[in-house]
Amino acid sequence: MKKFTLYLLASVAASTLFAACDKTPEQTSVVEPIAVESVSLDEISLELIVGDEFTLTETVLPADAEDKTVSWSSNNEAVATVEDGVVSAVGTGTATITVTTTDGEKTDECVVNVGLAPIAVTDVMLGDTLLTLGIGDAITLTATVLPENADDKSVTWSSSDEAVVTVEAGVVTAVEEGRAIITVTTVDGGKTAICTVTVNPAVVPLENLELEEGEVSIGIKVEGDENYAPLALTPIFTPATATDKGIVWESENEEIVTVENGLLTGIGPGTTKVTATSVDGGFEAECIVHVEVPVTGVSWLTSPINTVVGDPPRVKIDHRVVIAPANATNKKVTYQSSDETFLTVEVDQDGSAYAVPQKAGTAIVTVTTEDGEFTADLTIISVDPVIRVTGVSWLTTPINTVVGDPPRVKIDHRVVITPSNATNKKVTYTSSDETLLTIEIDPDGSVYAVPQKAGTAVVTVRTEDRGHTADLTINASDPVVRVTGVSWLTTPINTVVGDPPRVKIDHRVVITPSNATNKKVTYTSSDETLLTIEIDPDGSVYAVPQKAGTAVVTVRTEDRGHTADLTINASDPVIRVTGVSWLTTPIYAVVGDPPGGVKIDHRVVITPSNATNKKVTYTSSDETLLTINETGSGVYAVPHRAGTAVVTVRTEDRGHTAELTIIIVEP
Repeated sequence: MKKFTLYLLASVAASTLFAACDKTPEQTSVVEPIAVESVSLDEISLELIVGDEFTLTETVLPADAEDKTVSWSSNNEAVATVEDGVVSAVGTGTATITVTTTDGEKTDECVVNVGLAPIAVTDVMLGDTLLTLGIGDAITLTATVLPENADDKSVTWSSSDEAVVTVEAGVVTAVEEGRAIITVTTVDGGKTAICTVTVNPAVVPLENLELEEGEVSIGIKVEGDENYAPLALTPIFTPATATDKGIVWESENEEIVTVENGLLTGIGPGTTKVTATSVDGGFEAECIVHVEVPVTGVSWLTSPINTVVGDPPRVKIDHRVVIAPANATNKKVTYQSSDETFLTVEVDQDGSAYAVPQKAGTAIVTVTTEDGEFTADLTIISVDPVIRVTGVSWLTTPINTVVGDPPRVKIDHRVVITPSNATNKKVTYTSSDETLLTIEIDPDGSVYAVPQKAGTAVVTVRTEDRGHTADLTINASDPVVRVTGVSWLTTPINTVVGDPPRVKIDHRVVITPSNATNKKVTYTSSDETLLTIEIDPDGSVYAVPQKAGTAVVTVRTEDRGHTADLTINASDPVIRVTGVSWLTTPIYAVVGDPPGGVKIDHRVVITPSNATNKKVTYTSSDETLLTINETGSGVYAVPHRAGTAVVTVRTEDRGHTAELTIIIVEP
C-alpha cells in the first residue's frame, strides 16, 4: 500500500513538470553573455633603449566576446611603464608588461629589456701631424679616440703611397724618398686624422737635364685677363732621384716670352728660346716657344636668322662667325645645337658649317672657340615649308597585261611624286584612248586601268601642284592560251656515246594545245653522269651522252609546270669505218690458172684497222669476164676469158668503196 502511494505521487509530480514545460510561447528565455577565453600580445619580448616607446597590441578571443576591455601593468616601472599598451623605456634593466582582461582576468606577458644608447666616436687625433724621416726610419704614431668612454675605439691605418711610407698598427716605416699621408680612421663613424710624412733621400748627384717639351705654342697674356694660365715646362732629371733639382730659367727674348720657375707667359707674338740650366752640374736644356695671338671673344654677324625647313636644305653659318681679334692665331671653333630634333649642324670637310632645320621651331646654335672656349649664340627660326611638287614619274613603264585577266590593273601605287614629302600630292589620270583602256577610281582612292581590248594605251598622270605629268604605257594583249599538257614524239630513243656527240631533242617535244601562248620549257637530266643537256644560243636543245646507260630527260612547261619524260638509251660507241682500199691495183690473172681463181680478200685494207664492222661485199664489173666466188677459205676472182674487169669492194659500215682492176690473159 505504501509503495503504491509513492508511485502515485511520483506520477503526479512528473505530469505537473511536463505540463509546465509544454506551456511556453509566452515564457521568456535567458541568453548567457559570451565570456573571454584568452588574450595574447603581438610581441613576447622587446629590446629598447632608454627613451624609446613601443605600442603593444593585444588580441582577445573569442572575437565576439561580450567584454573585451583590458588593463595594463608593469612589474618594474623604474625600467618600463605602460599605458593603453604604449610601453615607455625609462631606465636600464628588465620589466615584464602584463595585459589582463576585465572579463575572466585572462593574461599575457611581454618581457622588456632596456639598455643605454651606445656612446659613438666623435673624433680622432694624432700626436704628430708632420714627420720627417730618413729611408729605413720607423716611428709609432699614437691615435686618441674621443670621447674617452666611446664604446668602439678601434681604428685602421693606411698610407697614401706605400712605395714611400708603410704603416701597420700605427708603426710608420720610411721606404723610399718622397711624401705620403698616413691616415687613421675610426671603425665607429669613420672619423679620420692625418700625418704628412716626408722621406728625405741620400744625396744623389744630377747627371743630365732635359725638357719634356722641345717646342710649345702659347698665347699672349692680355692685361686684366685673370683666367690666363702660364704654361709649365716639365724638366726631366737624370737620375730621377737626384738630390738637387734646382734650375735657373732664362728667356732669350723677354719681349716675346718670360719664364719664372718653368712657367711661360706670352708677352708678344713671335718665336724665341727658353733655356733651363741645372744648379747641380750646369746641364742645359732648351725649348722653342711660339707665342700666338689668343682669341678674346666670338660673336655672330646677325642673330636671329629666319629660314624654311628644307628650302634651302642647309643654311651656311660659318661665314657669320666673328673671331676677336681678327688676327687671332687659332680660329678653330665647334658648333652645338640646343635641340637636334629641331636643327642639326653639319660641318663639311672644307670646314664649312651648315645649320640643317629638321622641323619648324626655334633652335640656338652655340659657337665655341677652341682657344679660350668663348661662346656666342645664334638663334635660328625655322618655319614649315610648302613643299612643292618638282616632278612625277611611274615606278615602271610599260606594263603588260591581258584583257580580262585581271579585269582591272591597279596603277596608283606605281606613281612616284617628287619630292616624297611634297605638301600636295593630288593627281588626275587620263587615258589616251578609252576604246582601248579606261580609268576607274574606287571610293577609297584606288585607281585602276581597265583594258577594253587588245592594244597599247597611255595613261597620263598629272599633279595638281604645278601640273607635272608622266606617261604610263600599258600593253594589253588578248587572253593567253594555257598549256594543258606536254609529251614527246617518241620514247625511248637509242644512241651511241659520241656518235653523234649530241642528240637534238627539242623538236621532239609536243606542247598541248599547239596554239598555247607560252611554250617555254626547261629540261633536266635524271643523271648527269650519264647524260647532260646543252642549249645553244638559237634555243636548240641537245642530249649529250657521257657514258653508256639509260637516263631520263624531263621536260617541264613554264606555264603550269606540266612534265613528260624521254628515256634515252646510250650504248658504247662503235669504231666506224672511214675508208677502204686495195693493197695493189691492177693485178694479172690467167684463165684457169689456178682453177679456183685468184684470192683477193687479203688485199682489202679497211681504215681504221680496228673498225668494229669490217664486213664487205664484192661485185664484178663484167661477170662474162670474171665472177666472184666466196668460200670458207676466202674470196676468189675467177677469170673466164681474156679481158679487163673491175672488182668493187663495199663496206657494210657507211658504204665506202674501192676498185681493183684485174687484167685477164689466156694461158
